[in-house]
Formats: sequence, C-alpha cells, structure tokens
Amino acid sequence: MENRIIYFTKTDYERIINFLHFMKNRKSSNLRQIAQFESDLAFAVVTSPEKIPSNVVTLNTKVRIKDIAAGRQFVYTIVLPKDADIKEGRISILAPLGMALIGHKVGNIVEYSTQNKNFDYLIEEILYQPESNGVYTL
Repeated sequence: MENRIIYFTKTDYERIINFLHFMKNRKSSNLRQIAQFESDLAFAVVTSPEKIPSNVVTLNTKVRIKDIAAGRQFVYTIVLPKDADIKEGRISILAPLGMALIGHKVGNIVEYSTQNKNFDYLIEEILYQPESNGVYTL
C-alpha cells in the first residue's frame, strides 16, 4: 500500500500515542504492527475535532468496510481498548484492523494483516462519526 495522509483529531492522536507507548512498554506481541502504525503517524494531519473531515474514521466512528477479495461487507465501531467487544462489532484502535482503519477516509483501501494472511479492505461508508454530529470528546 502506498502511504496516504491520515487524519486525527488532536484528542484521538494524543490518546493513540499514549496507548502505543503503553503497549510498547508492556512488550506487546504486536510490536511490528505498533511500529508500522507509529511510522504511519508521521504522515498524520492533526486538527481540532471541529475541523476533522466527516469522511474520516475517528475514535467511536461506525464504519462499513468491504473485504475486496471476498466481497463481504462488515460494520465496525472503532473504540478504546476498554470498550472493545468484537461480538458487538466494537474493535479496539490497538487491534490490527483498528490500527488499519483509524485516520483513513471513505474510498481508501487499507491493508489488514494477520499472522497467516493479508486482507485489503475498502472503506465504503461512515455510518456515524462523533465529530460530524457535534460530539467532540468521549
């Protein structure tokens, strides 16, 4: 995947940086993914919540994505780790898929890797974004 500019609200950016530092200090098993996410952050545009584009996946955004190879669609909400529950469709920002989606826009294709396989997902639609609904902190 080529590098794309990714967007974060100032609050989301600070939360993510803090969580990444926490995970690195814990010697998380996702160190490779964390390092990749940190390098992606170098391309981040950080803005106030009021100015974040409405087509960007932010924290607590509900998003519809499509597995390009399989043609299957999924709906997930990107949340803080403490609120994650895959059965309820809530994915942590620190999970590989959460890291792949956060900060990207509708129309972007993001890569999600497991230990055994790579997936390409198209971000099809933002179903709910807090900032575009006047909710600036959670």
